Amino acid sequence: MRRLLANAVQNWKIENCLEEIKAHKMSIGKAAEECGISVWGILEILKEKNIDWIGYGKEDLEKDLEFLG
Repeated sequence: MRRLLANAVQNWKIENCLEEIKAHKMSIGKAAEECGISVWGILEILKEKNIDWIGYGKEDLEKDLEFLG
């Protein structure tokens, strides 16, 4: 029972941190620290869930190319 509760709490922490990362309110390093996993672990989860954590989209690229061109 304790293990089940611990897993549920860990999953909640991860999901909460992923939402904060998605909203650009938390860094990857801070999320990893709060979840007790490595930075690489957080990055792998972000990749698996297809979450954009960079915040640099197609529009940003087009603006930068226009500025440079």
